[in-house]
Amino acid sequence: WPEFQRVIDPVAVIDFLTFGFILDPRTVWAGVKKLPAGHWMRVHLPHEGSPAVSPPQQYWDFTFAPDHDVRDWDETIREALRAAADEMAIADVPIGTFLSGGVDSSAVTAALSLAGHDVRSFTIGFDEQAFDERPWAKLVAERYQTEHHARRVSADEMAALNDAVLRQFDEPFGDYSALPTYALCREARAHITVALSGDGGDEAFAGYSRYRRVSVRAAVDRYLPFGIGRAAARLATFISGDASRSRMLEQYAASPAAMFTDMLTLGLRRPLLRSIARGPIAAELAHYDPQDSIANLLRAAPPTDVGLVNAMRYLDLKTTLTAGILTKVDRASMAVSLEVRPVFLNHQLLTLAGRIPSHQLASPRYTKHALKRALEPWLPFEILYRPKMGFALPLSGWMRRDAGPVGSTTGHARNAEWLDARGVDRLRDAHRSSNADHKATLYNVNFLEQWLAQWT
Repeated sequence: WPEFQRVIDPVAVIDFLTFGFILDPRTVWAGVKKLPAGHWMRVHLPHEGSPAVSPPQQYWDFTFAPDHDVRDWDETIREALRAAADEMAIADVPIGTFLSGGVDSSAVTAALSLAGHDVRSFTIGFDEQAFDERPWAKLVAERYQTEHHARRVSADEMAALNDAVLRQFDEPFGDYSALPTYALCREARAHITVALSGDGGDEAFAGYSRYRRVSVRAAVDRYLPFGIGRAAARLATFISGDASRSRMLEQYAASPAAMFTDMLTLGLRRPLLRSIARGPIAAELAHYDPQDSIANLLRAAPPTDVGLVNAMRYLDLKTTLTAGILTKVDRASMAVSLEVRPVFLNHQLLTLAGRIPSHQLASPRYTKHALKRALEPWLPFEILYRPKMGFALPLSGWMRRDAGPVGSTTGHARNAEWLDARGVDRLRDAHRSSNADHKATLYNVNFLEQWLAQWT
């Protein structure tokens, strides 16, 4: 639109550098908002005059109605998964599944097969064993006799895809798993038109490792007055010499909103961001904190009402899932004309997830417990209870040898208005020397530099 003024919102840049994405309803452009997930809006076009736009109205939200009378959710969960996969398999084109070998994608593959469908499954893997889930995916594919397709991708291939992926995002986006997701979608599109995914399982059923930490915090709050627990956590933080352990202990000493914000921060934490921020974002940081956005979301799921674990589930659906994972998969899949349907986001499954008491999902010892237990008849033990890997790149190691999508990029021309170049270089040097792991921050900064060059 020729009259559109491309003015970047510095608050959106702060969100991006903090979380790796921009939270609804904000966009990167000042004066432009997204229609939030679960909302509708009416635009009336009169014969004469300007359009009349009604405010967005919410038609659905994730709610909690825990049923403490039910002790065994196993068959209910399995039947809901079967029904959801069967419903989402309705198509007049070839369908298949993304199969990483994790719990959620394996559950979707099993559910689709058990619902009576022939399954084609697709997996991407790496040479680096710690990031390669192909052996786990093969276990599930063999169990359900799927038509399985597995591909290895390299650092050079990911670097070659970088520009193609960048072009799909109309605002900065920092989840570097968009690169293997694009490769996976491209591979799948050669054989199918619709893919079922396991996206949403971790958010709905409390599957991330942070849910164990949230459960610990809930236990501390339950047995110790908040002031005593907070003082103990601060003392432990002071005497701990491990940076990652200190960060976790700091979370136990923080308010719920501050704890959740820190758990969701995959990029720059506020003190480091303040130290390297320049220009508009430095000015904005004087009166904006990303925690403000998290606190605003918590109004719909106050921890005092729904509990800490459920509050985290609500935030994950509103942030990690909506602004992160679903955005990533949508852009990557639509770029190759592949439709992706997330089975765990079936309305009935989400309603069921909201009925399961949080202590049956997460504790200081386990995550996603009710779902994993329900899937024991469907999946091998080693699939259900192995450590979570996630769909990630071996980006940290690649960066240390100047390989992969970021490589040796050191450009600061576009970012100079926003970030101190010397501060960014110090982060890069610390990462290369293995003194710290700044892969997410460096990827975000590099993406912002390239995105600004394309869009401004």
